Amino acid sequence: DPRAQDAVADARWKAGQFSRLWDQTRLAYRMIPMPPLRDGGAELTPDQWTDRGRALSNKGDPDAAIAAYGRALSINPSFGRALNNRAIEYSRKERYEEALRDYDAALVADPDEPKARFNRASVKRKIEDYAGAIADYTRLIEKHELEPNARRNRAFAFRWLGQYERAIADYRAVIDLEPENPRAYYALGNTYLDMNRWRDARTAFDGALTQNQEYVAAMVGRAMANRMQGNLDLAMADYDHAIETDPADDEARIGRATLRVAMGDPEGAREDLDHCLVTDCPQAEDDASLRLSARAIVGHGSQGRYQTGLADLEAAYQRANKRSDKAEAAIWGAVFAHRAGKRGERLKLWQQRLAAGEGIARWHDDVLAVARGDMSYDALSSRTPARYRRCLLLLASAVASETAGRRGDARTAYERAEEVRQPAELSCVLAALSAQALADDVAPQGR
Repeated sequence: DPRAQDAVADARWKAGQFSRLWDQTRLAYRMIPMPPLRDGGAELTPDQWTDRGRALSNKGDPDAAIAAYGRALSINPSFGRALNNRAIEYSRKERYEEALRDYDAALVADPDEPKARFNRASVKRKIEDYAGAIADYTRLIEKHELEPNARRNRAFAFRWLGQYERAIADYRAVIDLEPENPRAYYALGNTYLDMNRWRDARTAFDGALTQNQEYVAAMVGRAMANRMQGNLDLAMADYDHAIETDPADDEARIGRATLRVAMGDPEGAREDLDHCLVTDCPQAEDDASLRLSARAIVGHGSQGRYQTGLADLEAAYQRANKRSDKAEAAIWGAVFAHRAGKRGERLKLWQQRLAAGEGIARWHDDVLAVARGDMSYDALSSRTPARYRRCLLLLASAVASETAGRRGDARTAYERAEEVRQPAELSCVLAALSAQALADDVAPQGR
């Protein structure tokens, strides 16, 4: 009954966005029809059009929401709430240039509107404009607005720029502001992992788990710290605990699978990698691409089954929802095609998938350019200090070298990924497998 729309919406907002009531009424709310418009909505004010757009967004109809915000802006082009909300929808659809235009307009109308500035910084992060994001977060912090979120997000941007000490300072400030919030401890731990400071990372993850004993991501992070210190039994115990807490957690499953392979248990690894592909897991469709890729690389690749792995990567590519996921699957598929000896049409297919992006500066587009041989590894790595991304970048460089027949250069690129020391990161796993495969190709007879 459309008459229920406003009453249910008011109750949900009163309970709080993403509250338990909000989540439990999500499906029911979507089933309530929107009240019909009189005269096409000619009498609605910008506020009313914006409220309607927000309702349509929460009902899962982003295109209708964008249209409603557009109607509000046709009446008042500088109406900040409509600009901000429409930008959010554009960002969700990865239409980042349009999102930035709306945020810029909202801040012209009101330079001190904190939500628009915070959201604009988030979009800038997504398009790799970390300096611009940091500038927006810094202004919010200086005005003591939206802390500690602004400081937490600025720390994340510092981390991706490789400015680890500045990231640590921000995370510690967040901990001072929210000493009982485990997220800052967890982010601090990840920063220490980037720096190869395993003991400090473990201490930070311990802090997160002190605040929340069921924080699965912190268990996974501590498992990595333990693994890198050589404490494989402790790492396995952390992965076991994480999976007992959340059997569908992908990072825990992939991490334990890579550890099981390293400890000589490929069958146990396969059980982890198959779990959500053969079991009904939450968000199974959304995460299918990652799970298929993990099974291809960790499960099949570690056993030399590259032909079988290619079938999984094909499915992963087809089911990827984000352009970044498609880009990664394309690079992984090209590497697998080389490993499987598919020099003909199969390799050509994966090379065609390394096509250019959409023209907006984003890191994955540049990585694809490296894989095509249109950009050098050194040119991109010099402005991509984040260690977390190096394995994919090295894979891309190796793909270009293998395609050009420079197998020695490819082997060097694969071997350099070992320096990154991310043994549960799929690109790092594949780089290590490829380095070994090329080494075996040139091994002396009888080795």
